[in-house]
Amino acid sequence: MSWWRVFQRGSAAIALAGASVLALLSDTPIGPPRVATASAQAPAAAMPSINQLYQAQGQLMASELGGLQPRVAGRTNVYAIAVAGQGSMQLFSREAQLALQVAAGRFGGDYRGGVLLSNVLSDLPSHPWANHASVEAAARGIGERIDPARDIVVIYLTSHGAPDAWIATSLPNNTVFPPISSTSLAAALSHAGIRRRVVIVSACFSASWIPALASDDTIVITAAAKDRTSFGCDDSRYLTYFGEAFLEGPLARGASLREAFEIARGKVAKWEAEEEFIPSMPQASIGRNLQGLWTERAAARK
Repeated sequence: MSWWRVFQRGSAAIALAGASVLALLSDTPIGPPRVATASAQAPAAAMPSINQLYQAQGQLMASELGGLQPRVAGRTNVYAIAVAGQGSMQLFSREAQLALQVAAGRFGGDYRGGVLLSNVLSDLPSHPWANHASVEAAARGIGERIDPARDIVVIYLTSHGAPDAWIATSLPNNTVFPPISSTSLAAALSHAGIRRRVVIVSACFSASWIPALASDDTIVITAAAKDRTSFGCDDSRYLTYFGEAFLEGPLARGASLREAFEIARGKVAKWEAEEEFIPSMPQASIGRNLQGLWTERAAARK
């Protein structure tokens, strides 16, 4: 049985009224070809108490937003939010942090900084945890800094995904938050006034996010079709299949989003064929007002 079916069977017992709830989340990881070089995740017993973490969230978010650079007038500014939802796997932190690094490299002087939201143990002392409240706060903080008619916000989410458009958000000790969903993300971005955005979802079934997020001012890139799983969620890997193909491809070297996506889709298909996996079929939805951003290379940006 897949991990998300196990989670759904137990979801009726989860009390959504609390800031967090306790439940068990079963994982069935899928194997490698690229081996992780980072150290293994420390035991969940080493995690600070929930009360300590809760009390630290305001200060951690203020610090994260305080690290953003002010926008520069007269040009398009780019900000980013990266979300590592599943706290039991270091892989998701690696991928979220790399997404911020790639955004900085791809957008160069237009990049004004990013916010990392993570439930992974090594990130908990220094970054806000990844749940809907944190996404709302990060979006609100960035929304206060941007020119909504001109600036771009890149949102990268990586975790386990489900067919009804949500990603798992839990701490290493199996404390489970209500999941971040396509509709909750769309609402957070809308309330923050973030209109021009690139949303990348590295998770199973992630094309199920497209209907809630698609607009004339939105690019949505997903690791899998709405009815397909993606692969590589295993801490013996450095990144997921899609994360490796997309983030370690030509994007950071100035390629267009279209070029990076098409190359990544080809690489993923090749790896899946070699492993005899059912193809994940990464998807993309491009809003008509962002066609230029989709096709432009870094050298073309002014």
